Amino acid sequence: MSTKNIFSLNKENLLEIFKGWNELSYRVDQFLNWIYKKGEWDPVKMSNLPMNLRNKLKEFFSFDLPHVVDKKDADNTIKYLLQLSDGENIETVLIRHHNRNTICISVQVGCSFSCKFCATGLIGLKRNLKVEEIIGQALTIQKELWNEGERISNIVFMGMGEPLANYDAVIRSIEIFNSDWGFGIGSKHITISTVGIVPRIYDLANEKVKVRLAISLHAPDNEFRNQIIPINKKYPIEELLESAWFYASVTKRRITFEYVLIKDFNDRIEHANKLSILLKGKPAHVNLISWNKVKEYPWEPSDIYSIRKFKEILDKNGINNTLRISYGCKIRAGCGQLRATYLGMRGIEL
Repeated sequence: MSTKNIFSLNKENLLEIFKGWNELSYRVDQFLNWIYKKGEWDPVKMSNLPMNLRNKLKEFFSFDLPHVVDKKDADNTIKYLLQLSDGENIETVLIRHHNRNTICISVQVGCSFSCKFCATGLIGLKRNLKVEEIIGQALTIQKELWNEGERISNIVFMGMGEPLANYDAVIRSIEIFNSDWGFGIGSKHITISTVGIVPRIYDLANEKVKVRLAISLHAPDNEFRNQIIPINKKYPIEELLESAWFYASVTKRRITFEYVLIKDFNDRIEHANKLSILLKGKPAHVNLISWNKVKEYPWEPSDIYSIRKFKEILDKNGINNTLRISYGCKIRAGCGQLRATYLGMRGIEL
């Protein structure tokens, strides 16, 4: 008999299964409490469940998590290279602060959008991740945090792949992250980052859970954005911003715009002024990020003078912004970099 991975199911799914087994509905709550609150994934050890139910759970479900292949640690950032059941590798990042633990989740093996500064774009798309593979990343890290008396507080869909291109699995995983019976992480602590699949942004606005939205903008006009983000030719900045403001109006959440600063490409004074015009008076916040160098691309990270000047112009124009320090550069924590390094060491082509 084939088994189903337990981390792919929500409470409603389990209630239906337990009903078919003639089990009382409260047993589902007990079962989920073991999985997501106590971190016990061996049904035999779930002591408040009847033994016949424990045996059935062990037979009917699998409790497999990704395997940790490698870990890199620098400052407050830990990057995990995880291997899935089919041998594919993905990356997950834990960023630790004194009052929160944020994990950066992957949603695909590779990516099809070929952004011209991202290491994942060099891989191409291998496949979408399943719900249990998305949840499994979080549980793998949560298991380590539990040992220290801590827990995941923030989820960011900003790892390998485009979240809105694996929409259904991402939405189902958000339910598990957000629900009281799951991780219990509030919607304002869950962020989806997208390059801008406009129709899906409208879909996301109408979902039950109103998560935060981050848009990878990285350029202030179509001429420059077309050069580094190919999908901009299909969904230009004007359409993208219209969908973003719609999302903000429905959810009452401001939009975060990610802006990676690349030397002499998008970091000049005129670019900062153009960006200010785009966002002035809107519910927007800009994250300024120094680019993590990827040797396959011709770019260089902006120098500190250009970064500070860019920020000063945004400040002067009243644009809310934050300069993000790239803690992961020492461990090649840009998306896809650890995977690329690992495969290269093994003589495997990307």
